[in-house]
Amino acid sequence: GREEALPYVKDVKSEGKIWALIDVKSMALNKLDIAISTNRSGVPTLEGGVREQFPVGLASKAYGKYYGNGFLTLQKMMYDYHLTNVLSVTGDDLVASDSPTFLTMVPMGLTRYKTSDFLELAAQLGPLVLVLAFLYPVSQLAKRLVEEKELRLREGTMIMGLTKTAFFSSWLIIYYVQMIIA
Repeated sequence: GREEALPYVKDVKSEGKIWALIDVKSMALNKLDIAISTNRSGVPTLEGGVREQFPVGLASKAYGKYYGNGFLTLQKMMYDYHLTNVLSVTGDDLVASDSPTFLTMVPMGLTRYKTSDFLELAAQLGPLVLVLAFLYPVSQLAKRLVEEKELRLREGTMIMGLTKTAFFSSWLIIYYVQMIIA
């Protein structure tokens, strides 16, 4: 299916070798469910909506891109195959305009997928910000551990009667809170 084919299509080595991806989900007597995916540079962008791109219907210039990239050819081939091999419709019924099975195909436009510039930038800078957020608390933790070793604070507090549980709990609480705030 589509899930197995997508990694191959997106692979750099297959670039330029793949014309389109046809996913046949169902080809039964009562249902035809296919998805045809072509390179998006070969179809109209539909920026501003379908009505703006196709103001005069099929006579618009944007419609020609559907012809150029082969989308309509693939769509017609799939429909013809379904009609002739699954539904047993003859070839004469497909081209006679007075036939009840005569088909006229028109591409269905989709509204433009909108992206957020901020979110695209945040996706690239997110890992850097995360590392920088933990840089200060971790450096302070290392500094204080070294300082404690140099001044022998742990031994001094243990001699004064502080238990190990209280000592390590204080470290845990202080740095847990500091990591959560960071």
